[in-house]
Amino acid sequence: MASEASLVDLVRDLRWAVRSLVRFKGLTVAAIACMALGIGVCATLFAAVNPWLFRPLPFPEAERLVGVSLTLPADDGDFNNLSVPDYLDIQERSRTLENLGCYERRELNVGTGDEPVRVKAAGVSASLFPTLRLQPVLGRSITAGEDRPGTAPTVLIGHELWQRQFGGTADAVGRTLRLDGVLHTIVGVMPPGFAYPEYAEVWVPLRLERSEAKRGERNVETVARLRDGVTIQQAQAELGTIAAALAREHPETNRGRGIELRRLLGWFTPPGVVIGLRLLLGAGLFVQLIACSNVANLLLAKAVAQRREVAIRLAMGAGRLRLLRQFLLEALVIAGAGSVLGMLSAKWGVRQLLSVSPIRQPYWVNNDLDLTGLLVIVAVTAASTLLMAAIPALQADASRVVAEIKEGGRTVAGSHGRVGRLLVVSQMGLALVLLIGAALFVESFRKRQELDPGLDLRPALSARLVLSGEAYAAGAKRAELLEELTRRARELPGVEQAGFANSLPFSDQLAGGWQSRPFEVDAHPVEPEKAPRAVYFSATTGYLEATGVRLRAGHFFDPAEEREGRAVVVVSEDIVRAFWDGGDPIGKQLRIVGGPWLRVVGVAQQAQESSDMVGGGAKPPSQIYVPYRLAPSSAASLVVRTPADPSALAGPLRSSLRALDPSLPLGSVYSLQESRRRAHWVAQLWGSMMSQVALIALLLAGLGVYSVVSHMVSQRTHEIGVRMAIGAGRHDVVRLVVRQSLRLALQSSAAGLLVALVLTRALSSVLYGVSARDPLIFGACAAALTATALVASSAPALRAAHLDPLASLREE
Repeated sequence: MASEASLVDLVRDLRWAVRSLVRFKGLTVAAIACMALGIGVCATLFAAVNPWLFRPLPFPEAERLVGVSLTLPADDGDFNNLSVPDYLDIQERSRTLENLGCYERRELNVGTGDEPVRVKAAGVSASLFPTLRLQPVLGRSITAGEDRPGTAPTVLIGHELWQRQFGGTADAVGRTLRLDGVLHTIVGVMPPGFAYPEYAEVWVPLRLERSEAKRGERNVETVARLRDGVTIQQAQAELGTIAAALAREHPETNRGRGIELRRLLGWFTPPGVVIGLRLLLGAGLFVQLIACSNVANLLLAKAVAQRREVAIRLAMGAGRLRLLRQFLLEALVIAGAGSVLGMLSAKWGVRQLLSVSPIRQPYWVNNDLDLTGLLVIVAVTAASTLLMAAIPALQADASRVVAEIKEGGRTVAGSHGRVGRLLVVSQMGLALVLLIGAALFVESFRKRQELDPGLDLRPALSARLVLSGEAYAAGAKRAELLEELTRRARELPGVEQAGFANSLPFSDQLAGGWQSRPFEVDAHPVEPEKAPRAVYFSATTGYLEATGVRLRAGHFFDPAEEREGRAVVVVSEDIVRAFWDGGDPIGKQLRIVGGPWLRVVGVAQQAQESSDMVGGGAKPPSQIYVPYRLAPSSAASLVVRTPADPSALAGPLRSSLRALDPSLPLGSVYSLQESRRRAHWVAQLWGSMMSQVALIALLLAGLGVYSVVSHMVSQRTHEIGVRMAIGAGRHDVVRLVVRQSLRLALQSSAAGLLVALVLTRALSSVLYGVSARDPLIFGACAAALTATALVASSAPALRAAHLDPLASLREE
């Protein structure tokens, strides 16, 4: 019976809460809109962050998967990959790892009946997919015998390529696919959507060979699965012992190098990205706190309007818990409706985020809200409900019932006003923190874009070409084709200069990324592991001129130096300052560690690139250029300078290449400016996201000011009427209201600036060219907050100024 009575009471209270909210339609709509904004922002940001920080990878027992990499000497900037001999040694000696698999990222030319295409690919060990516990949906995987030298060429293809190329027919297995001019037998088709590593559509056997000559070639990424019951700490301890043994056995290549294990999800996410993602989560929680404060303020205003009703209920014996339950049910209705709308808006928000990204996300990134996301939103909604309900409920104090009835509510209303002002100061302070963070991100991106790159960024077109396979196994063959294509490009109408190099001056990972090499100069011998590093370019004649690199001394490569592959080098000016005291370096010598000595023939302006969040600043600041024939890479980037529209050259360049070799595709065709923009897309995206979040926070804070000032005006109607009756003008009333708003803004600015000084310290590692405590940004954001408060108070101030003194006195 007691439970039935409780249920009846609950239903009665719920009906009372709904009727109460319906009576205050405007307030209820505003509260639901605030809650929808807060939940929408939270859900959108969590959906964006979840696959990078929390959601398990789409592999069976993914928690047991780890990435295996080298720890390098402190001053070594090389990639943390393993060499094949190191990988084989670890595979044989480890007892804590159930399995290891490795892969090498590649680009392959796929021959088709029409235009050839270049696809992302990977050379994989036979153990990679068993380690991930993945099986093809058709055919079989690569076997252990196929990843050794001397076996027939086989290939696994992606599901999408299978659909495009073979129409999704089962007889595709056993047929052949031409890769880099070589026929490969298709042995299997991978599951739909699978593309690991990022964007790979083709997997060929990685020829594993224990050659000590290749121990220094660290070009394979390694994934391992922990044995059941083994912790990552136990495996790390064992691999530390293995690393020490390898360092003793192979001091030339392994001295000073350890082995590090990281959870695979963390291995995929660079430290700079992790910091940024956590900041976005914090920003979302800030917005939700602001939204909750706003709704609590609106409920406070509603409670003031119902103060006599609440006082009578308390006087008649309604307990504090009963009253709290009624406020809780009101807050729950608002939070529930706001959450539904917020979740719907989050779907739109996620689509918007994906639409502005210039690159396709890795296949394992799924931004749908999963069970974890829903539980997080439920938890945020529940916490918000308690916060919104507790504040007005705690203001209903039975000890003040008599005063409330006698004094018409002035005492309690004044208390409500103080709590409301405190909430507004809190939410405006939080909005200021977000505004400062967003401004720092935007200014950082602007500094990146304004940085003098050391290049002439007038119109130029860039494209990527891969010369692999038997036809281009010899470096001379590669050089001959590139030189002929360069000659034809220069003959196209409007072309000023053209040239090739192994990479572009900007870190566009989809256009080849960049390569670095350790070097030493003749007067400064160093140990190989302590040698400084520089971004390394093997370039044809015309490349430096086409990219707009400025010559400081000497000359760029001339045709004879290129044709003969002379041992010459062009260096960036910072190398001259560091090693030759800024003097004349022409004729001095420099060499890539382990290579021949090169004679310096030219000095180029340093090509500067602001470090990006993704790269974490790993790219060396210096550049070294050698003639292409000295190091003829299989992948090369073409740059063609023209005063006209660069995109108009794409078709003629493809035709020129087709005339030379119809099996070669020209890919990654972008303007040089676009390549630069793509290199900084993460900074641009995060700056945009933070700005939008900060503007929403500022809007919510402005609504909070409006509600509090409106409430203040309604509570001081009698006072305002008296002032106007004894001679106060409308300007005096406006000043009275605006002064109240200004006081709130100044208090909020002081609190927000103090919090921002502490929290923005975390931004230092992801900002470029701007201090995390920039006084101009702090001051400008505080001024913007103050202006928002004044604008928000203008409508209540004008309404107060137009009150009828006699009417207000009669109402009182």
